[in-house]
This record gives sequence, structure tokens and C-alpha cells, in this order.
Amino acid sequence: MGTRNLTCVVLNGEYKVAQYGQWDGYPDGQGLTALTFLRDTMDKPRFMSSLEQTFQPTREQIDQWYRDAGADDEAIETGWISMGVSENFKLHHPSMSRDTGAKILSMIQSANGAVPLRIDADSAGDSLSCEWVWLADFDKGTFEAFKGFNTSPLPEGERFASFPLHPGGHTFKDNGGEPYRYHQCKFVASWPLDALPTDDDFLAAFKSNDGEE
Repeated sequence: MGTRNLTCVVLNGEYKVAQYGQWDGYPDGQGLTALTFLRDTMDKPRFMSSLEQTFQPTREQIDQWYRDAGADDEAIETGWISMGVSENFKLHHPSMSRDTGAKILSMIQSANGAVPLRIDADSAGDSLSCEWVWLADFDKGTFEAFKGFNTSPLPEGERFASFPLHPGGHTFKDNGGEPYRYHQCKFVASWPLDALPTDDDFLAAFKSNDGEE
């Protein structure tokens, strides 16, 4: 299901990972994928070592990778990439794909070399287009969940309160004609990384907060 989302890792005050995902962003989709990795699969020393080797490729590097996948310069310039080229690109650079989602965490851990990443943290400022955020903060020692479709300003101090709103505004009118707009993704729940919940307890947190889609 096309439920747009972010999988994030914060370390030393920086977004080391902010992976945009196109699919299954809800709690029992990418949420459980992230939770399962952090709770059951993560080898923290190995993950941290691999995390330090990730990098953001330049525009020129990405364009060349699309050429290598079969795109011509016109397609690269306009952004109209064919399905065949897109699939070939994903085959060779899966960490750059919108289809990867929270699997980026295990992909980083298992990598034998440097992993290229797109850092799309600002997407959390547009809660119409980003429906869920799953975030591991190794500075605070927490795993946090945030929900989109938020039409209320965030309180000062919330993680994404200072993130820029969508430049187009995403302003609408309700049935009474009153304008409203979408704000940043809002906080829903948090757990200590060293005491993560069971799957059932994790999912129950969203039912009690009326956050589950």
C-alpha cells in the first residue's frame, strides 16, 4: 500500500539516515520492520561501523548511475525515468530506492562497503506527503514514532516543530469553508532502545493513541 514514510537514524546530533519510503509506512508495516531490526537483529558495533561509512552521493554521481542504468540525458534532465531504467537502477543501488523503506537498516549493517543514502529528513515537515516517521535516536537512546496528516501546529520543542512546512502550503478548506493546512509530523510514542516492546505492545500503542491507519 502506498503509505509514504521515513526511516531515520540520529547520531551525534545528525540525521545519518532519513530514508524516504513509498510503501507500507504504517505501524504493522515499516514500523514493525524497524522495530524488529532494532530489537532482534542489530549488532550495534557492526551497525555503527557501517553507519559511519554511509555517504550522500553528489548529483553528478546519481546522474551517472542513471546513465549506467540506461537513461539518456534528456530523461535525467526531465526526471522522466522509464520503469526499466528505474528497476535497473534499484538493482544496482537499492539503498537509493523508495522501495527499500526500513530495510535500509539491515542493508547498512550487512554492507561490505560504503552505502550511498538520500537524506530526506525535511520530508517530516510535510505531514500530508509523509504519513509516518520511524526514528532511532542513538543520542537519546530511543525509538520514536511520528504520524502525518497533522493539521495543528506542533508545540515548541517537538522534534520536527522547526522543520520547514511544504513550500506550497498544502492549504485546504473544510466543509465550512474554513482554511486549514498540514503541519509537521507529530509525536505519537517512544520506547527505550534497550527495552523495546513486543510486537503486540508496539501495535497496541497506536490503537490507544488512535494513530493506526
